[in-house]
Amino acid sequence: MTGTSLFALVSPDNQDLIDGAKDLGVTVVLDLTGCEVSAVPSGCWVRIDAGQEAPGDSSVIVTEGGSPIPNRETWLEQSNSSPLPNGFVGAIIRGLEAPGPCGESEGLALLSKFSGAAILMGCGTPSASAAAAALGAKGVLLSDELYALPESGLGDNHRETLSRVSQSSIRRQSGWSFIASPLSNTVRRLSGGESPAQLARGWRVADDNSNTIFPAGKGALHSVELAAKYRDLSGLLQAFLTAIDSGPKQALVEDNTVTKKTTKPAVIKTSTPIDSSKDVAIVGLGCVVPKAKNVGEFWDNILGCDDAIIEVPVERWDPALHFDSDPSARDKSYAKIGGFITDYKFNPKRFRIPPKVARDIDPVQQYTLSAVAEALEDSGIGSEGNTVDLSRVAVILGNSMGGEKLRDDITRRVFFPETAEALRRTPGFAKLSPAEQVDMIASFEVEYKADLPEINEDTMPGELSNVISGRVANAFNLGGPNFTADAACASSMAALQSAVKGLIDGDY
Repeated sequence: MTGTSLFALVSPDNQDLIDGAKDLGVTVVLDLTGCEVSAVPSGCWVRIDAGQEAPGDSSVIVTEGGSPIPNRETWLEQSNSSPLPNGFVGAIIRGLEAPGPCGESEGLALLSKFSGAAILMGCGTPSASAAAAALGAKGVLLSDELYALPESGLGDNHRETLSRVSQSSIRRQSGWSFIASPLSNTVRRLSGGESPAQLARGWRVADDNSNTIFPAGKGALHSVELAAKYRDLSGLLQAFLTAIDSGPKQALVEDNTVTKKTTKPAVIKTSTPIDSSKDVAIVGLGCVVPKAKNVGEFWDNILGCDDAIIEVPVERWDPALHFDSDPSARDKSYAKIGGFITDYKFNPKRFRIPPKVARDIDPVQQYTLSAVAEALEDSGIGSEGNTVDLSRVAVILGNSMGGEKLRDDITRRVFFPETAEALRRTPGFAKLSPAEQVDMIASFEVEYKADLPEINEDTMPGELSNVISGRVANAFNLGGPNFTADAACASSMAALQSAVKGLIDGDY
């Protein structure tokens, strides 16, 4: 047996969870942030906002920035490993996995650095709770791990959202972790300066992810799988209790058993049937991004926390010519770092493009062809035996600047006469003899155009943004509509929105 206790954060109106947890000896924490109760059941703790009255006479958890409650055992929520202020008996550690208020570091890492009494929130799995116990945690506090249980009391909208949750669904903004669409009203209001705590008020009752914050962290990612395995509150809580008592190694075996037995994500049933005619699936992925020529390398960079930011390569633009640390310097850049694709090699034969034509195709078109090829290969579309009708496959591409490199180089070449004329107007040039002037302009033109592409019949299609989607359609024999969506930095989102709408409307 360890000295680690199990806690469950529960809405005060959810009697099923309160009774079920207490029956197993789990300490119930009533979440009173944003609400009030007239009485606190015996043995239950309470969680309150900073400055909020704490009913009852039991232990209290105060949100970050709060003060100790006189004559009450008070715990302070923390998103870092700093020492506790005077008057608190311990900390509720909320790492980056915690739902709602969260830190920048993993909870177990914060716990290992914390010297006082601590309870970890946001563990997600039984093995993580066992690891917390091994680090000496006084307790593990469950919250979103309970969301998918039949006793949780979540509304139909939240349940449907939870059934589709993935790591990319969970946002971290303004110090909070929650589920929300990037284009939702909630995210816009947060970006406008509204308090996340205020936007979380009444989220359970509202059952509306577009206007209230749905607090979610690592536990939400595992909640559907855990509910499918352990079926109900009693089974899930017993799994965490057993893990805490048995230790990390045995708990990890149990976690792996869950993963192996669950061949596909469990779906939470709702009382309202989902309109399957509007379901859209992503069936293939492909990419060419800085320091990653494919999806596998990109994912490895994510797992390795490699941001792929480097100093600008000289062949892109020479910092000696264009950089100045003074932001007010005219016609200069005061930054010389960014994400750059540096080791990409285009194979034109793969796309039936003659080498001569390939020289006049901008890199953005080359990247696009390679990424689409990877995505189609990943999906199986177009492979032998696949029955997808390619004549109905559309190409909707998000692009904001067209063929930037080729376009800029061609522009420089086209405007050489104006550049030469500016040279002729300089006082020093006029002092040269006519023969020297001719030689100067000729040698300057050769040097100026040395690395610039020739202008020919392939130049315009090689640099235009609206040609990229057509080139993809031609390369892969795709017969549906093809066009490019340009919404500046939102071009990818505009293309995705248009594609999904077209699928739902039956346009292709």
